[in-house]
Amino acid sequence: MKRKYFIHVGHGKTGTTAIQSSLALASNQLKELGVLYPIEEEARQKASLLEITSGNCDPKTGHDLRQTIKQLEHKLHKNTRYKKVILSSENLFFFLDDFIDHYEEISDLIEVEIILAVREIEEMLSSEYQQLVKRHGEYRSFNTFVKVIRQYISSHHKLAAELIRKLDTKKIKINLINYSYERNLIAQKIFKSIGIIDVYPKKSVHDMKINRSLSKRELEIIIIINTLFHSYIPEIGRYITDKLIKQYPQEKVHQCALSQDNSKYVFQINQPFLIIINRLLPDGQKLQTNASKNLNSCQDIRPENSDYISDEIVNLITKITYDTIIDSKKNFETLSNKAIDQIILASKNNKLPIAFKVELLKLAIKYRSDRPQLVGLLNEENNKTFKEKNNY
Repeated sequence: MKRKYFIHVGHGKTGTTAIQSSLALASNQLKELGVLYPIEEEARQKASLLEITSGNCDPKTGHDLRQTIKQLEHKLHKNTRYKKVILSSENLFFFLDDFIDHYEEISDLIEVEIILAVREIEEMLSSEYQQLVKRHGEYRSFNTFVKVIRQYISSHHKLAAELIRKLDTKKIKINLINYSYERNLIAQKIFKSIGIIDVYPKKSVHDMKINRSLSKRELEIIIIINTLFHSYIPEIGRYITDKLIKQYPQEKVHQCALSQDNSKYVFQINQPFLIIINRLLPDGQKLQTNASKNLNSCQDIRPENSDYISDEIVNLITKITYDTIIDSKKNFETLSNKAIDQIILASKNNKLPIAFKVELLKLAIKYRSDRPQLVGLLNEENNKTFKEKNNY
């Protein structure tokens, strides 16, 4: 009887970290059930602490995945204890082509089931955009990202549809799950589908938000920070995001909204991919294929929209930016002339709150006391604050 491999391939932003953490936490109990989730102890400990990992394999090509399976089969050749093996890495989503093309090399040795999660297209685009804001310094609006960067195409839905077609040609079984429908239950759903629900670590992962998206307030903060600081401190957005999420793990996440025109084009262009995906999803769980008829008008989060910036945000952004700069691994001891010029420019922007400009100038003076212009600008803003408080 062939050993069965369950290969979880993501895709990204569909609860992958929660799934991998659950598998790591249950790895020892899984062995008792005759199921192997092969993972190094260091990685297991990290995943058990609900930290982000690359799963239990991190192939860079489909060839790497085939080699991983062959090596496992060589080790398990005479071991009849393990009837099932679970591999998980969202990177596999991008490297399955070669694996599928050469599937015949291992099809006589094992049975394979691919586990793939998808989500609603607007949710996915919002999550992808937020990841770029969090990790890569993105500062443009969501709708600009969808129109200019993605050109209305959801790459994840496009690749998922292509993957489904290729798996079908090789008659490889696929378990397709709608993350938008399952959400926090997705790890439990996968455990049940594999037949290991009895060891699902419900108490350890219940209500835990792992690698969550940003709240509206956090997104406002990071967009402003990226606009002002990313060009000379490229990792500052990531540092601040990690601190915010750690400080507020249960914060309500924000889903960015498509404009009416963008929504129409997104669904029109991606509809062929959505139709292919929906063929494998049960009734009641299919992805939306048409733009909503009654879309509310949406305002993008932009750094110049001062209505989004509250006093609480001003205080938080100042504290965390200050802490991030002085605590960062690069030990920044000064700010560049370019950074100072940006702060001076921001201080002259009447659309930004005075309190925000005051704290920016204080931060700049702390690091660049050699720029007397900063002191003058700070005095001007402090005078404005005094007049506002005293109704002058």
